[in-house]
Amino acid sequence: MRDELLAARKFAGKTQADVASASGIDRSYYAHIEKGHRSPSLQVAIRIASFLQKDIGEIFLPNSVTKSHIKRKVV
Repeated sequence: MRDELLAARKFAGKTQADVASASGIDRSYYAHIEKGHRSPSLQVAIRIASFLQKDIGEIFLPNSVTKSHIKRKVV
């Protein structure tokens, strides 16, 4: 998660403060999320992904979970 989140933020050209402010959280809390020390609530994860213009799964699903795996389990 942390690598994807960091890459998405850098690609968007945003600072931690930018993402935190847009997500309604403290910058230090966002930094903990980005480092993998904390997990965001679903609402915060949605706001972060939306601000970075990414699908929530691209950032917050573990690398070992693929979309095809999810589809097989749901169907």
